[in-house]
Amino acid sequence: MSDVSSADGSDFVYFSNRGSQIFKRALQPLGGREYRPGDARIDLLYFDQVGGKIPPQGPSIGFHLIDRQRTMQLDNKSNMANVLIDSGISYPRVYFTEEDVPDEPGSLWFIKDPLATGGKRIRVVTREQIADHFYFGAIIQEAVQDLVLIEAKKFTQRIYLLVYQGKIYLF
Repeated sequence: MSDVSSADGSDFVYFSNRGSQIFKRALQPLGGREYRPGDARIDLLYFDQVGGKIPPQGPSIGFHLIDRQRTMQLDNKSNMANVLIDSGISYPRVYFTEEDVPDEPGSLWFIKDPLATGGKRIRVVTREQIADHFYFGAIIQEAVQDLVLIEAKKFTQRIYLLVYQGKIYLF
């Protein structure tokens, strides 16, 4: 299999082990194609190394969307909260015990597993429900108070912006 180069504006090769269908829908119309074993180059790599996963070995990598080695230290939500607190940033408010949460009836809070990703093990609760859902090791983070839920669940909207050869693409 031959290497595909994007230097001349032709197809470029991308690889993602997370959100791969999103990348496919966004990049195929621009001439991108998914990595195939045997390719000598990956032009764009988005790879989540959580759980011991490793990216394909051998091909050269043109661009890492996220260098996980630089962000892993911030992935732990407890550590990140402490870094922000130590830097004087206190919004959203974060607490590590139920007793420290202010008594604000009806207010919304997230209870999060500090190591979970992809929206796993997150609960949206009122102040009155924290004691029923909090467990040791979790963090309690202030939620947006006018939060819109779908079927009682938080949702995320993402926008991807790609600047390529002087053009801006929005997905």
